[in-house]
Amino acid sequence: MIVKWCVMPVVAAVLLLAPQGQEPKPDRPPPPPAGQPPLPPVEEPYVEPVQRLDLPERFATRDPLEGIWEVRLRSIGGRQEAVTAGHMVIGRRLLIVHFEAPGVKPEVPLLRACTYTWARTGRADTVQTTVIAGHFNVANGNINLEQAGTVELRRFELLDGGLRVHQDNGDWTEFARVE
Repeated sequence: MIVKWCVMPVVAAVLLLAPQGQEPKPDRPPPPPAGQPPLPPVEEPYVEPVQRLDLPERFATRDPLEGIWEVRLRSIGGRQEAVTAGHMVIGRRLLIVHFEAPGVKPEVPLLRACTYTWARTGRADTVQTTVIAGHFNVANGNINLEQAGTVELRRFELLDGGLRVHQDNGDWTEFARVE
């Protein structure tokens, strides 16, 4: 009983001497020193979204067109023509083509190289392409530069193990998936 009465006053004294919290002041932040301009307000820091390139297919399904395609056949004016070499690389947003084929004149091969952005349209087999940069040659060998920003609609037809890209005049180019 004696211990109880001795401890209580000590505990009460410790509680009274403990630091107390500050009351908020209405004039925060404090005014600047005399003759000095106030500091500018502190803005929220800009936070850049973090891209997870190590997880490219984690959140979105891959489009069936995406991949690397090798030219195997083309049709011009209803007849099938030879193709020397060529590839088309289709990524999530970019489509890159490179073709070599015999030209109208044997000494002038047909060449084409172009980079496009691409997107699906509302129709299942139609793709909209927009030229970023590209070039092709004509029968006499002159090089034509493609106008950046040119938009085209193309029909991309998925075949059994292949892809056929249709042109406006009824011609088409067929590809086999490489990767």
